[in-house]
Amino acid sequence: MSRADYHRTIAMLRRCAEGQSGPDPIAAPFQILPTDVRFTASPDTGEADCLCSRCGEVIEERCAPAIRCWPADARFEYRFHPHCLGFSPCCSLDDEDDEPW
Repeated sequence: MSRADYHRTIAMLRRCAEGQSGPDPIAAPFQILPTDVRFTASPDTGEADCLCSRCGEVIEERCAPAIRCWPADARFEYRFHPHCLGFSPCCSLDDEDDEPW
């Protein structure tokens, strides 16, 4: 994923979390599922308690920053691996030497 795609994705996720649907065609299929877990803490990517809302696995720093979204008036967040939302990872999940950019 290029930097431009990454920043476009983050902007789209913020719009979705706020309930806005913009002209971005990728925004329409993204939705928070009833099974997605809410978190009240906001640990840094790579910490043992930075878990994905969708799969429950740790979001490791080498793979990409966690994709985070939250409703404007909520005191919780959702965190996702990019691949759990259908995005291609920007580095190999198996190679610790890969850099995300």
